[in-house]
Amino acid sequence: MESVIGIDAGGSRIRAIAVRGDAVVHEGSGGPGNPYAVSARELAAHYSTALAGCPRSRAVALCAAGAGSSGGRERLRRTLAPLVHGASLAVLPDYAAAWSVAPSGTDVVVIAGTGSVVASRAEEEYVVTGGAGVAGGDPGSAVRLGRAALAQAGVEARGMPAVRVAERAVDLTGAAGNGEAWAVEALRAEIAVLADDVRLHAARIGRRRSKVAVSGGVFSSPAAIAELAAALGAPFDVVRVETDPVLGAVRIARELTA
Repeated sequence: MESVIGIDAGGSRIRAIAVRGDAVVHEGSGGPGNPYAVSARELAAHYSTALAGCPRSRAVALCAAGAGSSGGRERLRRTLAPLVHGASLAVLPDYAAAWSVAPSGTDVVVIAGTGSVVASRAEEEYVVTGGAGVAGGDPGSAVRLGRAALAQAGVEARGMPAVRVAERAVDLTGAAGNGEAWAVEALRAEIAVLADDVRLHAARIGRRRSKVAVSGGVFSSPAAIAELAAALGAPFDVVRVETDPVLGAVRIARELTA
């Protein structure tokens, strides 16, 4: 039985899993996998590291931040082609992996990692709100939260790589979870803007009452999930995507072989 590979890549790291039947035959990780976050040479090195030692596979599904644009997808295809040895390759945005493993009945997925994005799927097309990588970071993203945490600590974030700023988001979400006023206020302000994107998106798809599934590092914080649920209110049911999105990429890879 041939294996398939699922890759979940964001602005901070790449995660790759190869499975053969029900057995995991490779797990790897690398640095940032967003084609707009690093140079072409760095991007290739990060994916090469994540796939080092991985057996040849029949199909590969890469779900990556930055793959929402044709330019981003092309950069990723060029990067992956020499690493997957002729396997069938699908390059999709990161939200495709989360959507694939979202709870039944989900209307909207919200990802908040290094960046943030709101998405849903209708037929074969995705509808997307946000995720444009706005100056200063997407609302509710780890970059925005990390910048607030650094400011609280008296550290200047200007000039720091986004991945390093994003790493400090846990300082803020952890402090908010402990009830520290500065952190609760900063988290609430950021999540409120992200909630506006969710409401806008729900209106765009005609689902003002929606089941909203959240994923990404920011939402590993119960405080962040609670703030989004409070900001959205009763018309929205906020749940966490419990299945690892990299397994969503594996599911997509398996579909390529059907």
